[in-house]
Amino acid sequence: MEEQKAEKPQMKHRIQAATNPADLALGLPLPFPSVAIRGLIELPMHEFSLVEALIEAVEAELKSHPGARVRTVRIRVGELRQVEPSTMEFCWDAAVQDTSLAGSRLLIERVEAVARCTRCHAKFPVKENWFECPSCHVAGGDLLAGRELSLTSIDLDDSAVF
Repeated sequence: MEEQKAEKPQMKHRIQAATNPADLALGLPLPFPSVAIRGLIELPMHEFSLVEALIEAVEAELKSHPGARVRTVRIRVGELRQVEPSTMEFCWDAAVQDTSLAGSRLLIERVEAVARCTRCHAKFPVKENWFECPSCHVAGGDLLAGRELSLTSIDLDDSAVF
């Protein structure tokens, strides 16, 4: 019986290596999976897919406001959500070009991660998904805030007619 060689799976996205969205303009690589948009620039996959979903939600809401123009979209993002605000804003600007949302701004409110100890009930800030109560040193607890990702408001142009 002849042994078959397993085919190497094709990568859908390139893994690259820089840290700042401004580096895109310089052609420097990124440290995360990215996607080409309109064949011109590379955008981070995670933030870009979140922005695409956000655009769909905003466009769905706009259906009830014909002729309205979006000025600002506001979202809340928890610190533990693994979203880089400047990267998400960059992706927003790139994704809304040549759409009905062109010229709109994405404003991101960061939400501090806070947990409550299950033993002593102390509330404390956390910076990672693994945490320990600073009062009684019990590992873990209830995460009260820090994983949010929500659309909080859409500001429309004052001259829009409803």
